[in-house]
This record gives sequence, C-alpha cells and structure tokens, in this order.
Amino acid sequence: MKSSLFPILAAAISFAGFAAAQELVPNGDLEKANAAGDWPEGWAKPKAGGEYGKDAANHFISLKSSKPGEMVMLYQEFKIPAGTKQVQLSWKQKITGLKKGAQPWFDARILLEFANAERVKMPGKPKAPNAGKDTAGWEEKSITIDVPENAAFLQFMPCLFQAESGTYELDDISLKPVAAPAAQ
Repeated sequence: MKSSLFPILAAAISFAGFAAAQELVPNGDLEKANAAGDWPEGWAKPKAGGEYGKDAANHFISLKSSKPGEMVMLYQEFKIPAGTKQVQLSWKQKITGLKKGAQPWFDARILLEFANAERVKMPGKPKAPNAGKDTAGWEEKSITIDVPENAAFLQFMPCLFQAESGTYELDDISLKPVAAPAAQ
C-alpha cells in the first residue's frame, strides 16, 4: 500500500511546488512602484483614464472613464512557458459608478488573446470575464484558460469597454500554469 501511494504523493508535491514557483505576472500585487512612484513597476500605462491607486497600504490600478463611450484599456503581456496546456488567471476587482454603454457588452471586462513567439495573434480568444454592475467592495475572481499549442504570450487587457461611466479597479493579478509544461 505504501509503495502505491508514494508516486502519487510525490507527483502532488512536485506539482504544488511547480505551481507555486511559476507565477507569470511580475509585480502582480502592484506594490512595487516605478522610479517616478506614479505607476506599478513593469506595467504599461493606459493611453487615458489610468491611475495608480492606494487604499491604506495597498496599491492597485484604477481605470476611470472620463467621457461617455470612451475605451479605457490597459494592455499587458505575460510570457507563457512552452508546453503549458492551461493557466489560471486570478485577480481582485472593484467596480463603482458603472453605467453600461449603448451595447450590452459595453461594460467592465478583461479582454484576453494569445499570441505566438512572433507576437502574431492566435485564433480562438478566451471568453472575456465581464461585469455589468458595481461590486460591493473588492471581490476575488478566477478563471482557468486552455492555452493553444504554440502560444507564447497571453495579452491581458482589462478595460471599461465603451461604458458611459465608471471606475474599474484591479489588484493582486496572478497567472499560473495549471499543469507543468511537457518536458523539453
């Protein structure tokens, strides 16, 4: 009995260690600021409507609509290890003052796309996690995403997608492989 359980336990321990060591989002807690102190280090700034928020000792990204129908988007790219079959994306979000735009999908959402090593977009986008109403404070979210073969990057684009108004705040962004990549 002992010998049949050992390989299973060893595999579980090995996988747990792999998953813990494979965080794919640098500065995902957004606590380390850039040299100017006005944005998280290593994160791209949106063209408009982005702020580096602070609540007590916690930092976060805040996307704010300044005019109706405006696209307020953050674009960030995460490297995916070769051979990864699935990833789990988790984050915290807070949405306030959201008023949807002219179409039902003009809301707060995270657009996701995969790209190959040459950064060419790949077919079959993951479903965009979205919200059409305010949250009661911070809420934790998580999704598991199948990774297409030959994907090298996940393009992560949280946005107020042409909403009439609102604020979309994000924190503690994490992306981890669900299973170890195949041996190379």
